[in-house]
Amino acid sequence: MKIIFDPPLTERVQYFLKRCGYREILDRKSGRRSWVRPLNRSGHYPRFHCHIADDRAVSHIIDVHYDVLRPLHRKESSASENAGPVLEQEIERIQALGQPRREGGKTAVSTTEEKKISWWEKLFFGG
Repeated sequence: MKIIFDPPLTERVQYFLKRCGYREILDRKSGRRSWVRPLNRSGHYPRFHCHIADDRAVSHIIDVHYDVLRPLHRKESSASENAGPVLEQEIERIQALGQPRREGGKTAVSTTEEKKISWWEKLFFGG
């Protein structure tokens, strides 16, 4: 399934995928880079696997699929799923991380700094 970020992300897609918990891998045969997020401690399968389909300034497109099993034969391209509830949850998680956080129409970053009150001031001045 493809995830389209339009308007594009505010950071590079590679950094965004790292923030989502993915790590970069390199296919030795084709020389293509892709990103994986394993679902267990073994670090292999099952895993989410994605490719950056489009990295232009206009929009960012990430192609994500779910690798259930390791391919049994070398000629077999992959044993993956392109739809399903597990993949839909992951896509929702990625899209939520790609959206800017908003509170009341403003971004979550506050510009005002609250004054910290020491325990001494709380004790004697009721602050």
